[in-house]
Amino acid sequence: PNSSDSATSEAWLNIIQKGYIAYAQISAEACFQSLPDLIDLVLPDIELGKSSTRDAATRCVWALIRECIPDSKLGSDGVQAIIKVLAGGLSYRYRESWALVFLLIAALFQRLGKFAHPSMDAVAKEVANMRMEPEFQFKDEADAVLGAAIRAVGPQVFLEILPLNLDGGQSQDNVGRAWLLPLMKSHIRNAPLGYFVLTMLPLADKLSVQSQQFVSQNRELEAKIYNALSQQVWALLSGFCNVPVDILDSFTVGFAERLANEILEVPATRSAICGALQTLLTAVHALAHTESANGPITQQQALAAEMHLAQFAPDYLAQLFNVFALSPGNGRGYLMDTITAFLAVITPGEVNATFAKVCAMLDQALKSHKPPTAAELTEQYLEAHPPPTAHTMTDLVIVMAPYLDTEHAQMLVRAAFVLANQSEDAMLQKKGYKALSRLAAQSA
Repeated sequence: PNSSDSATSEAWLNIIQKGYIAYAQISAEACFQSLPDLIDLVLPDIELGKSSTRDAATRCVWALIRECIPDSKLGSDGVQAIIKVLAGGLSYRYRESWALVFLLIAALFQRLGKFAHPSMDAVAKEVANMRMEPEFQFKDEADAVLGAAIRAVGPQVFLEILPLNLDGGQSQDNVGRAWLLPLMKSHIRNAPLGYFVLTMLPLADKLSVQSQQFVSQNRELEAKIYNALSQQVWALLSGFCNVPVDILDSFTVGFAERLANEILEVPATRSAICGALQTLLTAVHALAHTESANGPITQQQALAAEMHLAQFAPDYLAQLFNVFALSPGNGRGYLMDTITAFLAVITPGEVNATFAKVCAMLDQALKSHKPPTAAELTEQYLEAHPPPTAHTMTDLVIVMAPYLDTEHAQMLVRAAFVLANQSEDAMLQKKGYKALSRLAAQSA
């Protein structure tokens, strides 16, 4: 139908959409063979049709991409033809409908997955180039396309297609793309952790060194820029820790020590690293204790990964306890969350031994404890100062409550009664009652 006849066009598009989905279920091969020509036939409605017709055409092509490309054809010449047709939508004549074209290209990246490389490399480059134009109006839509590309081909291949080029040696053919870093953070999943260890971590270190060099040269602006870039690279770690397939090979002793040292010595990266460790431990623990055939790794692999990570837990907990004790009262919740994640994977014996040590430290702290003044309990004070040691040790014994055996649970009950009798420190009393409540909930 003529694109200007919106009622007829939309009815026809709806029929095509439903009919071809049914066709694919009956004869997937024959349906797929006609797909490039059909999409080519529909695409002008996205360019020329009225708003409602454009939306109907977009829904139609989106459904064809999602439902009518068989898994066996993801790397075929037919897909190449579909890519060529959709790439035509990036031409200037479609400028009023680029948002819709981007939606379809993102859907194609999602459908093809790893088969999008190298077939759609040129499309990704073209979208990135459009995205970098100063007056470009569809940055969010372009980001959605590039995010889908990252998910489809993985960060390593994506950065081969669109290098970051953060070394400062930019030219017309070597464009800096620091703007990709925040985008990558939101879209990295199930990527090899080894790529971060071998490629991204050295890049973060290089950027940090460059920042320090700028500091020594009193070039404050450049120093801040390169320090921010280093932090953005570190922020990618959480995505690489979202169930990587190479935990046993890549989470080595050396890498574990590097992360522990960063947590202890570099406050700027502490939150990002703790968040990444939480992601890794929580996801692996869930997969290890859930029977599912749909995860990126099998339950057996997850159990092996959990045991591997558990061997690092005692040292990490010792570091985290120290940092937690020295950190201001407000803003250290992420440290407690990381501690909780490690407690979930270590053996009961190690939890109980750790609990006994912290209980001894709590007992010692109570002997010299002075209740904080009202000024020391204000938000402003706690944003800059750690709470009293007795408060910190109490928080740590409480978080271990769900993992204690009977003997050590009884130790916590005795400690809770001691805390509840701290009449001069209402905060400690509350923590004592909280400990009892946590044990009661666990028993229930």
